[in-house]
Amino acid sequence: MDSDTKAAVIAMLADGHSLNETARALQVSDFRIRSARRKDDDFDRAVLEASLASGRPQPAAPLRPLHCPGSDCGGRGYVYGCRETPCREAHQAEMAQRPRSDNPPLQQFDKHDRYLDELRAGWTVEQAANRVGCEYTAVYYARLTDPDFDKAVVLAAAEGSPHGRPGPKPRAVHQLADTTRRKRTT
Repeated sequence: MDSDTKAAVIAMLADGHSLNETARALQVSDFRIRSARRKDDDFDRAVLEASLASGRPQPAAPLRPLHCPGSDCGGRGYVYGCRETPCREAHQAEMAQRPRSDNPPLQQFDKHDRYLDELRAGWTVEQAANRVGCEYTAVYYARLTDPDFDKAVVLAAAEGSPHGRPGPKPRAVHQLADTTRRKRTT
């Protein structure tokens, strides 16, 4: 990127434009601006300062450092699509050092009978899960791992449908993965 284009980018950012707006106005791809920022530390610093001085609610973010020890990728790094061995190994090492997710383990579903009773009363699968005090993901996982419970859910929902509460009727979970759309031939 030449110095005139860099100056235009900095001027537009200082006027309050976003990086995407700037790239469109100058007919330059945002990847090219990012690449120029990576190659020129002074330009990167000027972009950040101009964006902060503009007072935008979301100024330009600092570039994420590339963890690419190899010269094969041309400076793109794993995050930008390089799958060469050095980049993959560096990415795996980085991911191994990150803390694991703080998500709680999936709630164990132990309310089979109450859930089936709610379905027989005419509630939908999601409503029945809420009524017994659990999330539907726990019910879904229980249906995936227990084919007998899955069949019981389908039968209980069929029994509950005459009670007049509208809602989708559940299909067997193991059948959902095997369902394929067929073309109509007329």
